[in-house]
Amino acid sequence: MKASPWRWLPLIPAVLFAALLLRPYFKEQKLSWHQSYWSHSDQPYGTKVFKELLKESLGAERWVEFKGYFPDSLLHGEEPANYIYLHSSWHLDSLKNQQLLDFLANGNRAFLLVKSPPKYWMERLLSREWGEEMELPLAREIWDSIAQVKLFPTSANDDTLSVRLEYHHRGQPALTSFYGLVLQPEDEGFRTLGTLQDSLCNFFALEFEGGGQMFVHSTPLIFTNFFLRERGAFAYADRVAGLFTSGKVLWDDTIGFPNSGEMPRARRRLGKDAALKYILSQPALAWAWYLILGAGLLFLLFRARREQRPIPLQEPPRNLSLEFVEVTSRLHLSQGDHRYLLDRNMQLFLSGVHRRYGLSTRELDEAFVQQLARRSGVAQKLISALLSKWAALKEAPRISREELLDFYRLLHAFYRGQGSVKTQYEHGTPPKGTL
Repeated sequence: MKASPWRWLPLIPAVLFAALLLRPYFKEQKLSWHQSYWSHSDQPYGTKVFKELLKESLGAERWVEFKGYFPDSLLHGEEPANYIYLHSSWHLDSLKNQQLLDFLANGNRAFLLVKSPPKYWMERLLSREWGEEMELPLAREIWDSIAQVKLFPTSANDDTLSVRLEYHHRGQPALTSFYGLVLQPEDEGFRTLGTLQDSLCNFFALEFEGGGQMFVHSTPLIFTNFFLRERGAFAYADRVAGLFTSGKVLWDDTIGFPNSGEMPRARRRLGKDAALKYILSQPALAWAWYLILGAGLLFLLFRARREQRPIPLQEPPRNLSLEFVEVTSRLHLSQGDHRYLLDRNMQLFLSGVHRRYGLSTRELDEAFVQQLARRSGVAQKLISALLSKWAALKEAPRISREELLDFYRLLHAFYRGQGSVKTQYEHGTPPKGTL
């Protein structure tokens, strides 16, 4: 008995659904312009390049990477160490804050490269150390696409380093927020290391009892992959890294989100621990998922086919524009208004030349004739004859029917003589060698 050719039909929905579900794994990944500051991200505003350069330059013996709370061996180590936290904001709990203060009290250095206004999170962080009445200088927010940052000399051989940052989103310049402190002469304890827009302090250091120092930088954008391509930003980041002591460097890879609304969209997609990915990793759950989706699709297809109303036939609307033009032309021709027809046809000709070929029609000189001939593919002799005929008729006191027909024949010959060049200009791309 010959097998039926329709025996594979039930597998078609399953294959289609499998292809649909696996599409996110194989489709080309687009750039994400979200300011994530994630150390594992190679997107424009990730910090993978900065982290890998630090790790390579310091060596495996000095590099320590952790998440969560400080390891006890590092928190109370005898050798001075450096702590780095690079992210958009400080969202760590009170225990982590206290660990950081203990780390500074032991004579270590902490580098907090955080975009959010230092005033809000630093008052909470340092209130136990300096009292509940402690207040930081005023923080100011600036919205701009360009920021000028300066780094003051950190040693006797250094000069002031100035870097211009131009923020981009989806490849185009865009606005973003920058933060800095408005420091006054009476603000003691703050050692200014860098400025933003020449008026705000975006990089400063605080001294702690025990010899510890906390460095705060409110423009971490300069440490992202996008800006480290530039020589100035690279030199800026290299000089900041030169402030590390000779001890270990602790890279804190903790990421905190205060609420799900701040979590970027890319983070909410199908990820390592997503529920859908776990379902697809289990054969029984995967088949159940496919069967549910297949049954739902078949239900929708058959129900829509059964309940869809017939679509009535409708005649397309008639285009009466040509009839109107024809009637109007016959009216002016019958009345002997040859000058109106001449001016109207010339206006339409010049308008079409300007729109299709991008030529200015103010000066109809020899240069105009040559450019129009190159771009339209019409002979230069025909264009010159057309413009000469129009110039003669424009100055004539009276235009006869035969003279108008001669002008129309030249105009019709121009339209008929336009070649493939016209089509390229209609799409906005000049042909090669015509400009």
